[in-house]
Parts: sequence; structure tokens; C-alpha cells
Amino acid sequence: MMSLFTLCEEDVRLTYVSSTNGGEYAGPCPGCGGRDRFRVWPALGRFWCRQCNKKGDTITYLIEFRKVTFRVAAHLVGKQLGLPTSPNQQRTFYDAIWKNNMRRSAKN
Repeated sequence: MMSLFTLCEEDVRLTYVSSTNGGEYAGPCPGCGGRDRFRVWPALGRFWCRQCNKKGDTITYLIEFRKVTFRVAAHLVGKQLGLPTSPNQQRTFYDAIWKNNMRRSAKN
């Protein structure tokens, strides 16, 4: 499964530095290269570089450091989460949600 920590580990070497917020890892920033300035909190799914001040979640990481569009990043993360990714799957998924909401509102 794609996690923020796994993505970061593919790009830079991270070292465990603290148990804060479920664990904190540090390493060089994949963007600016700032040595030991990049922090990752896997339990929170967040990152932050103290040098270039880039911060965010898995989607932001993909956009900033892998240079993909928001749409591609959201697709990759959604696919890993098991969300529908093709237009037909999405239509079926959202139709089911809509029908469920209509049934609920009809009962009230």
C-alpha cells in the first residue's frame, strides 16, 4: 500500500528521531536537499521541510516532489485506498450513494 512514509523512503533515507505524534522521522528534503530538515510523521500522514517550508500529506508530496498533477495524485491515492478510479466505477459508486441518500430522505 502507498503510504507517505513509503513514498518518502523511496526518495530519501529517513531516520527515526522521536516518538512524538506516533513517531517522527528525519532526513534530507527531496525538494531542496536540506540536510536533516525534512520531517515525516507516518501516523499523521504529514511531512514538513524546515528549510523550504513545503508541508502536507501524501497527495501534496506526490505533487511537490514527484511532479504529478493533482488529478494523477488523487487517482494514485484513491486506487491504493480501493476507491473507484475509472469513470464507470465512479458512476456506479456515486449512483449507489445517491440512491442510498434518496432512500434515507424518503423515510424522513
